Amino acid sequence: MENFKVPIRYGIIGALIMSIFSFVSYLFYRQLFSSFYTQIAVGIFSFAIMVLIPIIGGLAFRKDRGGILSFQDALVGLMLICAITFA
Repeated sequence: MENFKVPIRYGIIGALIMSIFSFVSYLFYRQLFSSFYTQIAVGIFSFAIMVLIPIIGGLAFRKDRGGILSFQDALVGLMLICAITFA
């Protein structure tokens, strides 16, 4: 697993961001979801986090590996980031 330090790091960062976001949205539930447009904004923000964390982590993983990755290594790295972030 020493080869996958970067995906694990970005997975933990993503999990922390999603946890903080979930906690804040729980605390301010009535204020955040009082209007339709606020609900849309919260949904878009949550979706953006879910998309951007694996992309940024994958780019950092490729840079850490010297700029070239096999498909298998890239897939395992991204799946590891997503599994840790979304779990």
